[in-house]
Amino acid sequence: MPKKRDILSKLTNEQLIALAAAYDIELDRSLAKVGLVEALACSHRIKTEGLIELSARISALGDVPSAVFESRQDFFEETAILAFDQIDTIGDTLSVAIAAYEVIEPGYAQKLTNQLNQLRSGKIATMGSAPSHVWSVLSKKQQGAYGIARSLSYQIPKFVETAIVASADTDFAKRHTALQSRPLPPRIAYYIGQSYRCFIAGCYDASIVMLARSLENLLRHRLEKVPVTIDPKATLGQMVGLYRQKIGNDACLEKILEVSNMDRVISAHDVAPYNKEMERRDADHAWTAFEIVVRELPP
Repeated sequence: MPKKRDILSKLTNEQLIALAAAYDIELDRSLAKVGLVEALACSHRIKTEGLIELSARISALGDVPSAVFESRQDFFEETAILAFDQIDTIGDTLSVAIAAYEVIEPGYAQKLTNQLNQLRSGKIATMGSAPSHVWSVLSKKQQGAYGIARSLSYQIPKFVETAIVASADTDFAKRHTALQSRPLPPRIAYYIGQSYRCFIAGCYDASIVMLARSLENLLRHRLEKVPVTIDPKATLGQMVGLYRQKIGNDACLEKILEVSNMDRVISAHDVAPYNKEMERRDADHAWTAFEIVVRELPP
């Protein structure tokens, strides 16, 4: 690594004086270059590593103030700003996780809020400074741990609360709220809820099967209004046949068959060629078809 004097000697007198001014280093501006170099080299305000960086920037930009500003700006962007961006990303990820788990376990967000309130109301968060008779006999490690714990007891609740609020605006939460707001018969609503929980958990076969069960109940409600006598043990396939016979081949039937065929493939017990594992796109397609049926055939 080059020495500070070697780096400084490559700068002009004007650049050396400007560098001293930028870092509040006192020197006599009337000194010859050797004296300016010596004064800056003896200062502890700029380390050798910093001088190497600044020298390169001064050479590229042509003046000291621009080099100092750029160095400061780049450092801040690469540290604090980057960290804030990463924290925001973690918060977004956490909000999606909270929204998903709230669907799977209703009341999860409130449980998390209660835990945050416990942390916020704890002794370390509510008291002022530690008592002097205790603080004075704590080890340096204990004092450090106390400071970190106190800071976290303030910062963590704020961070997680922000994620909880944001979770209500995620696609998971919006879709779940929309599903719950529909005036659907209990069994249809039950299977829709089960299907959506499975979907969020990544269990796409199970999600499609639950949609098929919901469709069974939806078709039963619709056919009973025709009216049609339906065997209590009638399967989805049998009710599709009744729908085709009593109502006809319409656009809804096409969507019903899309879900029904997926359900049939899943129920084939892995017998080729029906041993397909359903993926998210399959479940998405089934949900789209189901949404159309519910919209066109309200129970």
